[in-house]
Amino acid sequence: MKQVAINVDDTGYAVIGSDDDLKSLSNERVTGMMLAAVIDRMIESGHSKESIIKIIDEAYESRLQSHNSDIQRVRG
Repeated sequence: MKQVAINVDDTGYAVIGSDDDLKSLSNERVTGMMLAAVIDRMIESGHSKESIIKIIDEAYESRLQSHNSDIQRVRG
């Protein structure tokens, strides 16, 4: 079994993934597992394919803008 833990506090979050042997999983593997779990929950909740795509697209754009703002703030 693979496990993913998300630790959240006031300053941010950390994602930790491991397999049965407690070996760390790659960022790509953890991201894929988290995305699959989210999509599964959305399907189970009755979201259409179009709705899921729209939600993911909007979240991506929002996070990209936030990420770019953070980079500019650090550099500036």
